[in-house]
Parts: sequence; C-alpha cells; structure tokens
Amino acid sequence: MAATDHPEQPATLGPFAARLNLLFDRWAEKHGRALRNSDLAAGLTSAGHRISKAYVSQLRRGIRTNPSTALLEALAAFFGVPIDYFLGYDTVGCGSGDIDIPGGLIQPSLRRLVSTASGLSPAALEYLATIADALRLAEDLPGRPEVADL
Repeated sequence: MAATDHPEQPATLGPFAARLNLLFDRWAEKHGRALRNSDLAAGLTSAGHRISKAYVSQLRRGIRTNPSTALLEALAAFFGVPIDYFLGYDTVGCGSGDIDIPGGLIQPSLRRLVSTASGLSPAALEYLATIADALRLAEDLPGRPEVADL
C-alpha cells in the first residue's frame, strides 16, 4: 500500500469504508500530512481502545465491515464526529456544530456539487435546481421528489 495507506479503489468500497477513508482525507487536509493506519491504531490504543494497524487497513479496504459499537465510539471520538456518521446518516455534524451534508455524501460527484453550491444565493440555487431538472428530463429520469423545507 502507498505511503498514505489509502485503498486503491475507493469507488468499490462499501459505505463504512468510504466514510472512514473520507475522514482520513479530511485529517490530511486539516493537518497537512496523511494519517497512516498505524497513526490511527496508536491513537485509538492510547485512548484505551486496542486495535491493530492491520485491522484498520481491513476496515479501510472494506474487508471488515461490521466494527463493534465500542470501536465506532472510539473512531467517532478520534475524528470528532458523531457516531451517527458511521451509521450512514447523510446529515451529520462534524464537530463544529454545523450540519455537514457534503461530508455525509459518499458519491464524490454529489459531494463536489453540494460543496460548490454552498453559499450561493437563493436565486442561484433555484436556477441550479432548474438546470438539474432539465438534465433529469434529458436523461429520462423521473422528476425530483418534493422535499420539505427544514
């Protein structure tokens, strides 16, 4: 595996592995260096949750997909996210108190779209939705479902 210990084919990973790898990517962005599997294993072990570098690797590659609740809690504490993040909820707080919808999306293209649209005016967002509606029609997809205002 490469120096960053990042799996080669993230598109083929299950939801848990994809979410865990996203946290590794966020760590690198925040700290200016890659978080290695051994770094995470050492951090969790020093916090009282013993785990091996090999098991972290298996989680990140999707070989192991059902970690214990105790491990989920330890991972959540380490990365500063709620445990719900690992349970598949798309709107999760990531430590800042704000809702981070892009971070909860697994599909990179959707994450990019939502991140890019963030901060646009309501009029621009409505225009973007109109464009998306036209694209759905052009690709013979059903219209978008109505969504409640939250």
